Amino acid sequence: MIIGTMAPPISGAGSGEKLGCVGALVVLQELVRLTAPPASEQEICEQGLALIGRGLRVRGGVLFLDSEARTSPASVFGKVDVASLRGLAERAARSAEIVEGSGAPGDGPTERVALGLPGAERPLGALVLEGPGTWDDETRALLKSAASILGAALQSALMLKESRLQGELLAQRNVELETLRELAAGIHEQAGEEEILQAALDLVLDKLNLTAGWIFWGEASRRKLELAASRGVDEEFVRRSRAEGIGDCLCKDVFETGRLRMARNTVDCPRLPDLVCEGKPMTHACIPLKFERGTQGVMNIANRSGQLFTGQELQFLETVGHHVCLAVDKARIAGAEARRNSEARALADENARLYREAQDGLLRLQQAQDGMMQAERLATVGTLAASLAHEIRNPLNSISLQLVLLSRRLKKLGDPVQGEVSSLIESARSEIGRLDALVEEFLSLSSVDRLTLAGARPDEVVREVMSLMIPVARQQGILVVEDLGVTLPMIRVDREKMKQVLINLVRNAIEAMPRGGTLTVSARVADGSAVIAVADTGVGIEPGLDIFGFFTTTKKGGTGLGLPIARRIVEGHGGTLSYESRTGRGTTFTITLNTGAGASGEFMAEPEA
Repeated sequence: MIIGTMAPPISGAGSGEKLGCVGALVVLQELVRLTAPPASEQEICEQGLALIGRGLRVRGGVLFLDSEARTSPASVFGKVDVASLRGLAERAARSAEIVEGSGAPGDGPTERVALGLPGAERPLGALVLEGPGTWDDETRALLKSAASILGAALQSALMLKESRLQGELLAQRNVELETLRELAAGIHEQAGEEEILQAALDLVLDKLNLTAGWIFWGEASRRKLELAASRGVDEEFVRRSRAEGIGDCLCKDVFETGRLRMARNTVDCPRLPDLVCEGKPMTHACIPLKFERGTQGVMNIANRSGQLFTGQELQFLETVGHHVCLAVDKARIAGAEARRNSEARALADENARLYREAQDGLLRLQQAQDGMMQAERLATVGTLAASLAHEIRNPLNSISLQLVLLSRRLKKLGDPVQGEVSSLIESARSEIGRLDALVEEFLSLSSVDRLTLAGARPDEVVREVMSLMIPVARQQGILVVEDLGVTLPMIRVDREKMKQVLINLVRNAIEAMPRGGTLTVSARVADGSAVIAVADTGVGIEPGLDIFGFFTTTKKGGTGLGLPIARRIVEGHGGTLSYESRTGRGTTFTITLNTGAGASGEFMAEPEA
């Protein structure tokens, strides 16, 4: 490549004249000026050869650089046969001295002089001059000085060029490292594959200051690619690719071979100009996205129009592709782990549900068995109680009749005898009454499962019971408090059996306060239920005592049947009977009846009379 031209001679010097000291200094000063930045390598070659040629008044000259010594010269001065000077230049590049040579036959008396251009480690090239006359010592000294200065200028330019390239390379490396750092932080936060691919593509384009890119994705086994991410691409191409696939293109070859390619749209991808750059020639890199199981996609990055990707840039894009694959693998592993955890939680929940259902079923079965056993026991006890009551009441009736007759006869006896015997008769009658009440309580076991339901207000039933029991309580010195101000809703109950329950609870409360106390009876509505409470301030119930078990009693001479029968009757109405007690502080029994419920179904409801 010829980048130098013939320059006019220095003013005041004619052909064949000696340069002189002043002229030599001017040449050297001009050459020194070339060593200062920002003179480029081309400028130094072109202007340096011209200065030397003009200063030494040669007919012509050629400047060969070491990398071009065997091809084209770096600069040419005047009209010379470049080919005939190349051999002399090669000899001079290997020598530290001036090499002389003769001109070609027929050229006249021409002398050629060549001198290597010194460099830091090796000669940078050679300078060959051709001209008439004789080369004296002064001219040779000037040539050496000029060659040294020219070599220093070229060495300085090369160093600046290398430094600039290193700076650009370092800056590019910094951009690449920052891109990879952000890529690792950004795409690994994405959950889905398409989100990862789009985030990676956007980041690469932003960091490289490019505008267009797209990623095709697929399975190697299916040998089919689909558009997964894009930016700066024609919308019609995006729509068609998502609907119909990408068709035949270079990406399929990259996908199948797993080898990176740099495509030129004039040769490899003719449709690219219409996609991203309005018909201008351009290149794009096709980077395979490779996994251990095979290639699963191709990332395409379009370069600026008219520019090629460097090897370093392609290597960087391959590294980006590797990070994308790592992020996709991580997302897949995390997704699989999440699915396994979800399935494990679902299985654990299902097992827990089945366990709870099994427990509930077992509890219901136990309750049903307990209920059946209790019903059987009640039926047996009821049958036995009815039989015993029949057998006991007949003798009791006979004894009671005899006592009446005996009492009549006593009236005919004297007063001292009549008074003593009458006292014995009254004691016998009292015991007969107690036995009759006991028989009546036993008889209730035979009828506890039969209810006669009719509409009634629970508070009215409470008032009826309290009208009977208040005198009894007051005789025991007990203060009675009634809290019946609220009218309860009408519900279906067996009025007599509910009175039996309440009488039993109130009597128990009175008997629990032999030295007096306070009896409180209340009725209210709570959470859709009628709630009746009977509270005393008596001795309380010992913890752990099963007062609702048959034949459990704390009273002397008690049967232990009252509370179990009462609870059975309340449960037959679909309600509950519970209690709270504090030893020495008193007990509260609570009846809860659903205002919308009748009998629970465990009892046989008899029609209203």
